[in-house]
Amino acid sequence: MGYGTYKTFRILIMALILTPYTLNFKHRTLNIEPSLGEQRYFDKHKEGWFWYKEKREKEVKREKDKERKRKDLESPTLTVEDIRKKGEELFNRAILDPTPENVLAYMRFQKLILDRSKQFAEAWRGVLWENPELDETVKNPASTLGIQLASEERKRGMRDVIGKIREIGKLVFFFTSKCPYCKEEGRLLKVFSENYGLGVMAVSLDGGGLEEWKDYVLDNGQARNLGVREVPALFLLIPPDKVIRIGTGLLTYDELERRLYIVGKEVLGIKETYPSNEEFIKYIKTGLEGE
Repeated sequence: MGYGTYKTFRILIMALILTPYTLNFKHRTLNIEPSLGEQRYFDKHKEGWFWYKEKREKEVKREKDKERKRKDLESPTLTVEDIRKKGEELFNRAILDPTPENVLAYMRFQKLILDRSKQFAEAWRGVLWENPELDETVKNPASTLGIQLASEERKRGMRDVIGKIREIGKLVFFFTSKCPYCKEEGRLLKVFSENYGLGVMAVSLDGGGLEEWKDYVLDNGQARNLGVREVPALFLLIPPDKVIRIGTGLLTYDELERRLYIVGKEVLGIKETYPSNEEFIKYIKTGLEGE
């Protein structure tokens, strides 16, 4: 047997040995039905590495849902009215059905609101310190020393204004001789007029006088013209015909001083600086953020 014949013989033998196994493998492959998962894989095998597409889409959707919920929580879409309604709802539930769960829910709501209030107060304080023009304590201090100094400053302002009023007008004091409040008001008014040098015209409605006001005049229609129905009543007269009511009833010395100061500023044309109507409307409509 030559080498070529031997080689051919070996190939033939190997083919005969392997043939049954090959046929059997083909037979099993052709007759076994694939499972549902295998079928889905075979149906989608053309997608290559994107066989996990559905799973990935679900994961992406879950992530998007989480992101949307996070943005909803962070977005300030709530209003004060929403918060008020939620508080009422939890409070009513806790009152009508005071279970530990309902009471706890309302307590947690209260704690949340208190924490937010503290946060707001801290922000307010910081903004106030950075913007002193908004801080009322600059002109009206809250400390003991500041209050004392501010009080002295106001007193000086009052004395200046009342001193100017003294030069152009005087007070008109309506009373009755039997009125206990008129007697006390007359006593205070006497001291006030002496301290400020402010003239006072006392007018009796019943013909009688007061201990401090022996020099008085009788009412001859002035009270009716000014609408005086209760006494004591006090007016500021600026000749020739301007009359401004200061107050009715018993006024203390400090209150008399304060009211005359306020009325006196109006008479003298001394006004506080406030935003104009146009500025006010502009702020309400557009806001002044960043200005």
